[in-house]
Amino acid sequence: MIERIIVGPLSTNCYLAAADAGAVIIDPGAAAERIAARIAEKKLQPLAILNTHGHWDHVMANNELKKKYNIPVYTPFKDRELLAKEKDYYHIGELLVDHWYADALSGLDWLRVIPTPGHTPGSSCLLWGKNLFSGDTLFAGGYLGRTDLWGGDGQAMQDSLQKLLLLPDDVAVWPGHAESSTIGAERKYYA
Repeated sequence: MIERIIVGPLSTNCYLAAADAGAVIIDPGAAAERIAARIAEKKLQPLAILNTHGHWDHVMANNELKKKYNIPVYTPFKDRELLAKEKDYYHIGELLVDHWYADALSGLDWLRVIPTPGHTPGSSCLLWGKNLFSGDTLFAGGYLGRTDLWGGDGQAMQDSLQKLLLLPDDVAVWPGHAESSTIGAERKYYA
């Protein structure tokens, strides 16, 4: 089961991805109470919080949900410097991170990490079966994430796109903002 909750001033997609063992919370950008209410409504058991990258609009509810459920937070290692900048600029306080990841999620081996730098140095996509949580790397309609922000890199974004286009057409794309798509639907924009 995948549940999308739109949160925060930039309409960030927070996802609840639930398997038999429990659920992960992906990119909780704001509205911790609303996310918790949906978790209760769906009777889910949260296992972890996963950030696809370190921008403020994807991490703002991390601390509150971590404390509420006593669960670990996984954040890309290469976004440590970015998080420090975001903390100071947006006055969001110290973010609690339990695991800095690069290419694997310790204890969550049912999720595959695909490093996709470009939007940020640590941007990563998370693949669960035929579901790709693409953060701000790939969006519906042939759009890629911005590369003009701190740490962005246009060539790295193009290289990351090529990695994602190797996935099968029927992989669903669950982006950090806006509507979902599939790799097949997005491939036509890059042929």
